[in-house]
Amino acid sequence: MAFLSTQFLLKASKANAFECTQGIIDAPDFDQFLNGSLENSIITGIRPYRRNGFLVQKAHSSVEFQTNKDTYLNYGHGGAGWTLSLGSAKAIKESIQSNSYGKNTVAIIGAGIIGLTTAWELLKAGYNVKVYSTEFSQFHPGKSSNQPVITSDVAGAQWAPSSVSRASANYNSITVDSYNMFEQLFNDSPSRWGMERMPQYHINAKEEDDSLAFKPKMFGEFPSYKVPRSLQDKVRPICNNGDIYTNDLPFSWSDGGRVYDSWIISPPVFFKSLYEELDFLGVEYIEIDPIEELSELQTYDEEIIVLCTGVGSKKLLNDRNLRGIKGELVLLKPQSHINYARLGVGYMFPRPDCIVLGGTYKSLGYDHIPSKDDLTANVADCRAFIESHRWLYSL
Repeated sequence: MAFLSTQFLLKASKANAFECTQGIIDAPDFDQFLNGSLENSIITGIRPYRRNGFLVQKAHSSVEFQTNKDTYLNYGHGGAGWTLSLGSAKAIKESIQSNSYGKNTVAIIGAGIIGLTTAWELLKAGYNVKVYSTEFSQFHPGKSSNQPVITSDVAGAQWAPSSVSRASANYNSITVDSYNMFEQLFNDSPSRWGMERMPQYHINAKEEDDSLAFKPKMFGEFPSYKVPRSLQDKVRPICNNGDIYTNDLPFSWSDGGRVYDSWIISPPVFFKSLYEELDFLGVEYIEIDPIEELSELQTYDEEIIVLCTGVGSKKLLNDRNLRGIKGELVLLKPQSHINYARLGVGYMFPRPDCIVLGGTYKSLGYDHIPSKDDLTANVADCRAFIESHRWLYSL
């Protein structure tokens, strides 16, 4: 498990004589678990990370030969599914308008945030859309479960393009479009969409630990490296260029960092409003058995298929560049004095329903097909992970 352990942080602190001249920012109470105990307050999911970049495009002819339909791909966003969802949906809509002229019926396969925002964008453009999925969100109307069902239910949902490869040719355009579309929702009604803008303190972490080999794609690249240059002014860095020195950060330990504003999104609130929009536009939901072969899609009535199948794309499309990155969140009770987000030693941010502690990353390998067993949380790792968060405030 690649996380910043207490021992690692102590090693880093002894190697550097840090001083804090700014007074320590308020810390959350790390013992206030949302569901009474640590064991009951951990949720786990698998990020669909594609090392060659996400695929948001018309499928290759070999895929369309198997489906016998116009087929489009929208998957591989890693930990940035929420962040890039709206921009990816717009890109799929524009690709369909260009390449499938005259066709109007669409089957969306997958009902996570990627699939639902794609359906929304297409419905607004006048397409007839059905959403097919083996599972629907715990926030789907009529669902009675209070437990996460799909990866999008587990997401921390901070607007930050993290845990995602930048290798996609349309990475910049999708990121910019997604930012602008989220900004429009925020300007229209932040409460309806569960969006709050707040300062994000991003402290730099040492890279001495071999277990952090995957770290450059997880930490330290927002906003300077992960956000296209055209967005640099929009994330509104609080300091010059967003860069500040150690003693300007309100924490006891850091090797420098930056502070900027961004959004925190509440999935329960956002999903509720999204489902309202989809229902108003006449979407139809159909629960299906798992799709084992692409040829099964030949039996669908729709003229266009959009595969928003997340980690399931690995098996369905034999995508050897896709792997699952397991992540765990620890949920604390809401605490009104926490009005900022912190990144860099894991991450912590408040939502109306809870405080989210995250930042664990475990690669399941390119040859591994995730199963329900992969969602079993490692309580010992999470306990050490919490101590890393706690330690940051206690120097």
